[in-house]
Amino acid sequence: MKKTLVVLMTLFMLSIKCNAASNHFYLDEAIPGIYTVMDTTTKLASNYVKPVRKVETGEYVYCVSPGVAINPEGNYIKITQNMWDKLNITKEKYEKIQIISYFGYMYQNHTDLKWYAVTQYLIWQEVLPSGWSVYFTETLAGPKTTAFDSMINELKSLVNDYYKRPNFKTVLKGNYKNYRTIEDSYNVLSNYISSSSKVTINGNKLTLAPSNDDYNFILNYNTTNQKSYLYTYNNAQWVVSRGTPPAKSYSFEVDVPKGNLIINKTIDYSDLEYIPSDIKASNIRFVLYNDYYNEEFVTNDDGQIVIDNLNIDKYYLKELDSSIYLEPNEEIYEISIEKDNTVTKNIVNQVIVNNITIDKKYEDINTLEEKSEGNATFCLYDSKEEEILRKTTNEEGIVNFKVPIGNYFLKQLSGLNNYDLIDTQEIVFTNKQDLNLSFLNKPIIVPVAEDPINEDPITEEPIVEEPIIKKEQTDTKEEIIDGPHTKKNKEIKKETNKNYENPQTSDNIYLYLGLMIISLLIFFIKILNKKKEIIN
Repeated sequence: MKKTLVVLMTLFMLSIKCNAASNHFYLDEAIPGIYTVMDTTTKLASNYVKPVRKVETGEYVYCVSPGVAINPEGNYIKITQNMWDKLNITKEKYEKIQIISYFGYMYQNHTDLKWYAVTQYLIWQEVLPSGWSVYFTETLAGPKTTAFDSMINELKSLVNDYYKRPNFKTVLKGNYKNYRTIEDSYNVLSNYISSSSKVTINGNKLTLAPSNDDYNFILNYNTTNQKSYLYTYNNAQWVVSRGTPPAKSYSFEVDVPKGNLIINKTIDYSDLEYIPSDIKASNIRFVLYNDYYNEEFVTNDDGQIVIDNLNIDKYYLKELDSSIYLEPNEEIYEISIEKDNTVTKNIVNQVIVNNITIDKKYEDINTLEEKSEGNATFCLYDSKEEEILRKTTNEEGIVNFKVPIGNYFLKQLSGLNNYDLIDTQEIVFTNKQDLNLSFLNKPIIVPVAEDPINEDPITEEPIVEEPIIKKEQTDTKEEIIDGPHTKKNKEIKKETNKNYENPQTSDNIYLYLGLMIISLLIFFIKILNKKKEIIN
């Protein structure tokens, strides 16, 4: 009997192959060991479980019209759009039938025909009218059995898993330097494929590759999106073909956590007495680094560096070079960047301070000792010879200037009267230095004044002394003295009253004679000049 049926079916299939649009179905042989009982409101109907197959292809299809027989001679109509409307069910219910058919018979190891019976059973649950029920027995018209419950529950679980979204948050936390692996607690990840090369799936684990930037990816359900079609025929059993689960996908964001860093560079001028305008905290280079990051930055005009969207991690900050005016900074700063936080790092540089100390002394004019000179004023000028500092020595003769690196001129503006001043000193600082200067001033020697040289061409006449006018008295007495000294006494002594008179004092005589000579010379010069005029 079986051989005859097979031959007849074969001949029937060959007869309709010429019609490409033919859709014929037939009941295959009953599946041994599994039977169904359909209860239609207390009316029990025991049945063999016989698979329905398409004549043209041999594929297995599933019944969706309870209590109606298949028409093996009918040329069924294939419905490709809105199949759910024909069945008077929702789209979601029809898609569930499609999902059941996919995970049922012929899915992975579901090759036993009992899986076909279990698949048909779950499809009946979706389409049976209210009041209808169906269950399995192990013998025809036998009692209800639980022997196939494990298969039913497994298929239900697979269908339910389809509706599960992988158990990940919509926003995943990434990392810029390490791979990050996340496990799906729902155990459905293996059914999905990733849209991003940065995201890999290995079984139930999803791995995010390192990235410096945020990115998105989509998990697409791995399906060929083969539809389950509906085949209808009037007053006959309708059937649906096996399809794949409908396409579905879930979108995710990978957030690579970021933070911000602000570096404020300032300069400590507190020890300086003069601050040039070109000492600034701008154009100072820094490097920020760790094992995975190395970038250089330069301070702006305000001495600031702003670094946004910095990956969260521990970093090291070091000053590479600075202004020539500033002390070198060799310190390495450890900085931890946290998610959505801004770290502010204030770094102070000390300016290089050069000390000029002047020890001012003078030589005492009387003792020739060196003594401290207080109240001596010194002035410091810049390279453009513009005054920048003016100071006066204290009682110990000491004065100090604190200046940055640069070129300067030092001048003494004032000191003791009748003492010389120091020469202008040029001072150049190219690095940090303490300069001690000692100065000794000596008195200015004033020479004795000499008679002016007479530049008059007139020959100076020799000065002739005026003879002294002598006045004598003419009265003369001769005395003859007798005695032992007769000879001596015989000498005639003339007693004369001599009065020498000078009409002027000796000082006035010279002045008077000089004036007379000059007057005579002037007189003769005038006469000579007149004679020359007459001759000419």
